[in-house]
Amino acid sequence: MTDFLLGVASPEFWRNCGFALSATGVIGIVAVIMFPEDKRHLQKGLALTFVALLLAGFGFARFGDSELLAEARERANDAEVELARLTTPRTLAPDAQRRLAAQLRQFAGQEFAGQVAPGSEDARGLWEALDPALAAAQWVRVAPAGLSVGNPPAGVALAPTSGVTVFVAASRANELAPIAQALAGALMAEGIIAGVSASAGPQMEGRPNVIVVEIGRKP
Repeated sequence: MTDFLLGVASPEFWRNCGFALSATGVIGIVAVIMFPEDKRHLQKGLALTFVALLLAGFGFARFGDSELLAEARERANDAEVELARLTTPRTLAPDAQRRLAAQLRQFAGQEFAGQVAPGSEDARGLWEALDPALAAAQWVRVAPAGLSVGNPPAGVALAPTSGVTVFVAASRANELAPIAQALAGALMAEGIIAGVSASAGPQMEGRPNVIVVEIGRKP
């Protein structure tokens, strides 16, 4: 019944309808009480009708209020989940590292390098968690092109994107894109937003066999 009522109209409609019915019932009851003597034979039937309207109004209003409260609670829960997502640092727990390594071990020997967005609070921590997972998958980390910082070393992304981007050289996209997509998919399975992009820039084409994992700002 609840689903049917919500399918017909919004909770606000049923609440307002309930208020209107309740007001009509109250006005009708008062009017019946003030009936003249010669109309008393109609009083009982009309009184019952208006009492029924009053009760129906209370029911509709209560239904509308309860649904509005449920919607408000759902929005509050969604807001809490979103706040937790925004404030919780991205990382890979030991179990997640093992799952990622197991999925990517089929590409053992793949060379990779890392880049980290400057100013991102959790990018460095995610890179430090991802590197041992890829090492366990027998991938081979190579030195990043240009300036590198930290241990394990990672390059500095000059124009970082949002999330994690797995870059492949455009000239070898056909061969390396499936591997990059497997890495991005494994990260997505662990709740980390990731994607794949082909680049024809000199940094990528200078080492076309290397996959570059850029950890950008948190989405």
